[in-house]
Amino acid sequence: MAEFATILERYEVLDELAFGTQGVVLRARDLVTDKQVAIKQFSLGARTSYLREIAASLDNRHKNLLTPLDTFYRADGVGFVVYEFFAAGNLRQNMTQGVPYGMRLILRCAEDLLHALAYLHQRKLIHCDVKPENVFVNRGSAGHISSFLLGDLGSTCSMREAEQGEHRTGSPAYSAPERLYQKFLPNSDLYSLGVLLFELATGNLPFSGGPKEMARAHLQQPVPLAQIPNAFLHNLIGGLMEKDPIRRIKSAERALMLLTSVASDIATERHHSAPITGKIPNHSMNILMKSKAVIGRRVPSERLRTTIEGDFDRLHVLDGSEGPQLVIESANDIVIAPVSGRGRSRMISKSGSIHLAGDCDLFYQLDSTINRFNPNFAAPTIVHDRCVGSIDFVCDGRRLLWRTRRSAHLLDLKTREETSFLIPHYLLEARSLLFENGDFAVSAGSMNGQISLRSSQCEQKRLQELDGPIIELVSEPTVLLAVTLNIKQKDSYAVWRMAQYSEPQRLDIPIESRVICTTQGHVFWLVDNIHIFQCGIGLAPRLVFKLNEPICGFAISHNHHWVVTWTKAEGKVSNVCLYSTATEIANEKVAS
Repeated sequence: MAEFATILERYEVLDELAFGTQGVVLRARDLVTDKQVAIKQFSLGARTSYLREIAASLDNRHKNLLTPLDTFYRADGVGFVVYEFFAAGNLRQNMTQGVPYGMRLILRCAEDLLHALAYLHQRKLIHCDVKPENVFVNRGSAGHISSFLLGDLGSTCSMREAEQGEHRTGSPAYSAPERLYQKFLPNSDLYSLGVLLFELATGNLPFSGGPKEMARAHLQQPVPLAQIPNAFLHNLIGGLMEKDPIRRIKSAERALMLLTSVASDIATERHHSAPITGKIPNHSMNILMKSKAVIGRRVPSERLRTTIEGDFDRLHVLDGSEGPQLVIESANDIVIAPVSGRGRSRMISKSGSIHLAGDCDLFYQLDSTINRFNPNFAAPTIVHDRCVGSIDFVCDGRRLLWRTRRSAHLLDLKTREETSFLIPHYLLEARSLLFENGDFAVSAGSMNGQISLRSSQCEQKRLQELDGPIIELVSEPTVLLAVTLNIKQKDSYAVWRMAQYSEPQRLDIPIESRVICTTQGHVFWLVDNIHIFQCGIGLAPRLVFKLNEPICGFAISHNHHWVVTWTKAEGKVSNVCLYSTATEIANEKVAS
């Protein structure tokens, strides 16, 4: 240390803070400003890391990213980067193993780091090493933590490097599964952040062991989300830690939208009228209702005309105690938006399929857990947390049936008794259905064109081959309706009626129909983009709704009281209309 008592006759070295393979970090006093600084001194052979860190951090203009105060490269090949010194140290030094952080600080940390990652990703950079040691804590004059800053950009890689598969080492305990295959995506950083937040929320890492055990766990073991005590935080961390990057929250911006909803839910849960932190606004989602509905008498009429900004896959309608609520489904999340002018929008992370049961019950998959959310109640709940490898599920509140690529599993939610059987799945999405009498049906076959009817003990009662892949399954109450796609006949659709002791009957849907919606015992389809037809278990089609303008898609509430339609406008804006249709559809009883 005597060799570097002063550096460039400006920095007086006080002591050594840390050391590693790339060099050491020194605490020093700036003789010009008389302030303490942290100097990162790189080893002789670490010139590439020095240049990488300088390139990634020198032009930073973000308050949650560590920005160099000075940098220089000596003639002997040693590089130096000078940073602000944080007396509170890094996040690791402010954590105690086994002791969770408070909710306010967890949300503050998540918000600050997501803002930092969003800025980096906009600059086409991936941090690659998000962990507590690289997060610095800033304390205010009163000693309370005021902000968190992301530092150590020496492992940062560009999007171009990521596309070429050039690997930058990270920390095994925090590395996303795809990193083990030398694949990098911006949301690989989000996975690492999810691990960090899990550790803050529980006091422990989600997985333990050496580097090999850690790697195997990140690839194969379900995240123990049930250890997170708060349901809303559980949802956020689950979305960040989804193993498949395609099913994971796709961007830091999207994660910030979800964080806004989480903070508002936690504030409501604790009877606060304001968000948890001053930085999180009440609404920062790109999906926002732009007008209010006037819900009056339920007569067949338009009740809402509005727009939705942002991409989404499809809409659904729930009918709760406060009136109808739109469910805006995207690949990795759901936004639930009340249209009565009361309440606020909620955003929920998901990583798989969703299932609507009843007027106001929403089930969704997140990593290896199946969760239930009812807007009339406070928080989502975990139905089952061991659905490893699930590709499809259905739940009626009493039983849960989920599918993997090789098997199906039936769980009695009261007794927790589970029955399983082998049933491989190859093509398109698996389809499953629960009957009221305890039986169930699953799609099967190499082309997903078979219906397997089974008893409550999983014994097969009947195996029926249909004319093409199965798109939807509905029942009323023991009769099954299956919608199939007939590839041989120019992609036409058909509705099949099946009962245990009768031959299947078939109804062909007009070839111009490409939009299909189902509710319990009913199939709806769109013709000429303005006519909605319906059939029940009697396979008798009838026109139930005629629109005034062409639409792209529609959905009908479980109780048939509401129809929502949407059309694409300019950019990523969709025009949405909500109709009350109680007298036209809900009172109609179709004979079997």
